[in-house]
Amino acid sequence: MKYLLCLLAATSVWLGSYAQTPKVTWGEPIKVKKGTVDLDIIHVEKSGVYLQENHIVIRRMAFVGPPSRISGTLIKLDKNLNEIYRNAFDKELQGKNFESFVFAGNKLFLFATAVKKGSNALELFGVEIDKATGSQKSDWKSIISIKKQEGVSNILFSLRPNTDSTAIALTTGVEYNDRAEFGLTLIDSKLAIIGKTLEVEYPINPKEFVLESMLYSPEGNVLVVNKIMEYREGKKKTDKFLDFKEYDIRLYNKEGNLISQVNVDGNGTDSRHIVQSKVVLKRDGNFTMGAFYSKQKKGSIQGVLFVTIDGKTGEVLNRGSQELSSAMLVSDKDDNDDDDDDDKVTRKEAKENKRLEKLQEEDDKISRFYKIKDILSLENGSFILLAEHYYIYTVSHSTMDAQGRMTTTNQTYDVHGKLMFVKVNTENVVEWIQMLPKKQVAQIASRNAATSGVSVFVSRIPPTHGSIGTMVHPANGNTFIFFNDHPKNASITNAGQKAKTLKNVAKSDCFMLELNSSTGNFKRKMLFTNDDIPDAMPSKGSQFGNTYYMTGKRFRMGKTLVAVAKITIQ
Repeated sequence: MKYLLCLLAATSVWLGSYAQTPKVTWGEPIKVKKGTVDLDIIHVEKSGVYLQENHIVIRRMAFVGPPSRISGTLIKLDKNLNEIYRNAFDKELQGKNFESFVFAGNKLFLFATAVKKGSNALELFGVEIDKATGSQKSDWKSIISIKKQEGVSNILFSLRPNTDSTAIALTTGVEYNDRAEFGLTLIDSKLAIIGKTLEVEYPINPKEFVLESMLYSPEGNVLVVNKIMEYREGKKKTDKFLDFKEYDIRLYNKEGNLISQVNVDGNGTDSRHIVQSKVVLKRDGNFTMGAFYSKQKKGSIQGVLFVTIDGKTGEVLNRGSQELSSAMLVSDKDDNDDDDDDDKVTRKEAKENKRLEKLQEEDDKISRFYKIKDILSLENGSFILLAEHYYIYTVSHSTMDAQGRMTTTNQTYDVHGKLMFVKVNTENVVEWIQMLPKKQVAQIASRNAATSGVSVFVSRIPPTHGSIGTMVHPANGNTFIFFNDHPKNASITNAGQKAKTLKNVAKSDCFMLELNSSTGNFKRKMLFTNDDIPDAMPSKGSQFGNTYYMTGKRFRMGKTLVAVAKITIQ
């Protein structure tokens, strides 16, 4: 352990001496419970970093949802990443089920649910937690109770800060077989309900729509973004898949009255079919929808579409679009250089890769597997759409034992591929498009079809170490991307280059990519190697000012090592 701590310190000093920007500092290893599945950074402020240690607990008398769920332990570190306290709230939660921690109005709250005694209702409770000590400051307060009526199949809660973090937005969902009812309620810093609850009902099968988001504007209006889905048949008549059909977007005022039904498709005159999309609130109080579109219901991406929605009236202020082709990105092929032993693939894996390549239709098109990860709002009103090439696939392996019995094992892989950046100005005009080649492959499950046994990955890169973390620098407006990659990809900065596949996180380096928001040019820097320190999890991070905080986790020889790092960029 002493060697490890010395190595962590040496890493920080080396990076600091190499350049004032960035500076990487690792904290000491954090002790976690046996069975901990994750460690999330849930909040960062001047006084320190708040972590949630997640572990699985079993609910024998589940009122709604599955019999097992995630339970959280709160850990606070100071600004030097030293542990101040930890609390699992075992005594405080007796008779209740943990839901979440929420920071709002410069306060910390703990929320839990319980089945109300003597009634068939689910009750939501809240209590303020002392941020300095991690202890309960007052008694539990009942916030809302939902009666489980006949025909109800599920009850859902979602708690998060509103736009300016002065209050807590509570979204409730009650699903029936033929309809779904949603409510949006604001809760103040005293855990009291503010104003009237917004109620929305969708009289269709809950499986045929997705409530994407409920977004508050600065005036208190609420944009409800809902995706209507439809079933399509597969190659076999028994195969049925849900495809996106159209948006149902509505703007309500703070009294819960409908202001406008928003038509993002040009009142039905637009023949483009949205493949992937995301709606965000801009800094000026208006909303932006960024989307990839195709000219067929099923097919590769042929362009990007942007729509600006007035946060006060729901009026569509302007639209913009740009057709895309793989030629614009030099190359959109799923290039792979597998000459290392760690990169060897089986014949079935190679066959599956070729099948996926055919699906991408690479003649002059963009793969439909690109997913929009974020829309980053910049100071001047422009924004950057960030997308990642992402998909999951399964490979089956069949073996026969000495008795002639056939056993089939299904191995599922999670792939985080190339990154695409699209810069759009205030008039929804595309200024530039960039792409960075990369490929991170994680074996996320191995299931035996006969026994239903599941084994977790050991040697391959876990999903939490894949993908990326992002931050926008508050001073220069540049975008910084943090990700693990193969050490031989250190010089990969443009779409025409071939990137090696990363499958073993222990043999990876953590890189920082600086994207100039004005020009789209890249600068790439290796921050540290994951060889002898906790493997970086960039996607499990949080920004505070000019510093990005991320967790690191390593599982080796039956032992788990967890720590937190901060990357400060001057």
